[in-house]
Amino acid sequence: MAQYQPVTYILFRVLLLGALLGLTLACATTPATVQLEDEQEVVAPAQYNDYADFGPSPEITSEQALFALNEDQTRHFLNYFNDPLRQGSPAHQRVVDYILLTGDRFGFQGATHTAEQTLMNKGGNCLSLAILTTALARLADVDVGYQLVRSTPVYMQSAGVTLKQQHVRSYLYAPRAKDERDDLYVMRRAGLIVDYFPSGHERFVGNISEADYIAMYYRNIAADGLLIKDHNLSFWMLLKSFEFAPYHPDSINMMAVLHRQAGDIQRAEKLYVYGVEHSDGVVSLLKNYRDLLASQGRVVEASEIDEQLDGLVDDSPYNWIAAADSAYLEG
Repeated sequence: MAQYQPVTYILFRVLLLGALLGLTLACATTPATVQLEDEQEVVAPAQYNDYADFGPSPEITSEQALFALNEDQTRHFLNYFNDPLRQGSPAHQRVVDYILLTGDRFGFQGATHTAEQTLMNKGGNCLSLAILTTALARLADVDVGYQLVRSTPVYMQSAGVTLKQQHVRSYLYAPRAKDERDDLYVMRRAGLIVDYFPSGHERFVGNISEADYIAMYYRNIAADGLLIKDHNLSFWMLLKSFEFAPYHPDSINMMAVLHRQAGDIQRAEKLYVYGVEHSDGVVSLLKNYRDLLASQGRVVEASEIDEQLDGLVDDSPYNWIAAADSAYLEG
């Protein structure tokens, strides 16, 4: 017998944008590898022999540090959570109530923060608040999930890089009923969806794993590096993201963008080829690969990519702006 459990939306009157994607731009595991057609291993992350090209690794926030709060923050939350006067509310509700209490003082900040930084700065983007939600949920022993949401897209262009918003929200699960039968199939556990400044037009895309969600943090920091051309920061953060999502097309795309920025056109192309062949019509990958081919005068190959792009939906406004600029210049 299937049961459908109720879902409650918690709406924050705070604009918090999400993880950033690559150009046409959001416990360690054994590194995986991406295998190219010519059997040469490239990142994901590969057995690089030329780390020195990007310099030594900077200090990288570990997964444990990402969700760690300092002693004062931990004590403040646990005092609130364990207050006898609040024990009438289920655990997941108390976590949300605390976030709401703190969220009243939040302001939008474009930076991606750790949980501790989010509380200290009283703000951050949507990924920052999702990270904070996870940190509190872990302290309260509350199950948490992550959902990818499609909403009105937001684009920004800076330093020749176009960034696209990706929105992630947290799902705090209600405690299981004490009398819940083990053989009962539940379509969806009851819980609270924590969302930010909703427009009412958001559409649930799908659940994402905790590993994919953590990888977004490192991709966000890598994107920051791309904007300021800090190739060293971007490279090492992308390698870190691959530990959690070894074959994610956004990470492969960003790594290819990074190599092209750094002047390694050969490796950039191999990454694009791998990404295109192992992903299902990712517009940013195709456009970036097409642009690389066109820059080398490989018109026929670029036209083949254009044919693929013609069958895909690309809602970036910058294509229309570029077309208008070209038409204006041509009279």
